[in-house]
Amino acid sequence: MTPVFFNRDWPSRQRWSLWALACSFSFYFTLNLPVTFGAERTEKTVFEQKIAPIFVKHCVKCHGPEKQESGFRLDRRDDFLNGGNNGPAVVPQHPEESRLMHLVNGTDADVVMPPDGNRLSDQHKADLKQWIKQGADWPEKLTVLPGLAK
Repeated sequence: MTPVFFNRDWPSRQRWSLWALACSFSFYFTLNLPVTFGAERTEKTVFEQKIAPIFVKHCVKCHGPEKQESGFRLDRRDDFLNGGNNGPAVVPQHPEESRLMHLVNGTDADVVMPPDGNRLSDQHKADLKQWIKQGADWPEKLTVLPGLAK
């Protein structure tokens, strides 16, 4: 059985129109393939650029490999996503519901993170809020927090 596309009973103009349409789609999708198809990505994600350094500088001391306050560990992706004794730290796309934002903003004056030392700057808080709002993506390829001394 001959495919409909090559049906000789169709007028020549219809066959050429379908052929042109098929070629257009092929050309369009070929041009829109990533240039680095199959190559290793070198650009850093928002998480690597902004969020990981905040965690390393302000959080890992109490929520890292040596110590896990409230059963929460954020030096490893899976542990961060699972949360601690109080449940997940973030609700992706909802910073206003995320425990992490409540803690760093000092919503509850009795529990503010980090508890001592330098508090997060307004810029760090804004970066965390934006990251959570965008889905709190911690890339799967990064199983351990980047920038953490091994």
